[in-house]
Amino acid sequence: MEKEELLRKLSRLNEIVSEAKEIVNEIETFSRDAYYSQFDNIPITEIQLETKALTTRFHNVCRNNWESPIYTLGDLLKKSPKEVSYFRCLGKTCIEQVRQYIFLAYDVEWK
Repeated sequence: MEKEELLRKLSRLNEIVSEAKEIVNEIETFSRDAYYSQFDNIPITEIQLETKALTTRFHNVCRNNWESPIYTLGDLLKKSPKEVSYFRCLGKTCIEQVRQYIFLAYDVEWK
């Protein structure tokens, strides 16, 4: 084989690999959302943090987020902790406590 032919084949192989990665990502997203849909009937108010003030703040921020309000645990799990950290008035401590609560109460790791 000539060098040009090898380069074409290598280029095509790279295209195939990138297409395969996209397909795998789509499948993972679909399966994650399907798994999290079982939590769609659990209201966000079920989450109770260490202090009542922090719990109240978390519930209010989730409900009053103008971009995408969060009403259920399923809604929350479909977002990453990083996305939720951009909500105003939610700090790292609050998000970490929510992550711990979800893991302890529902045995689900929020990623």
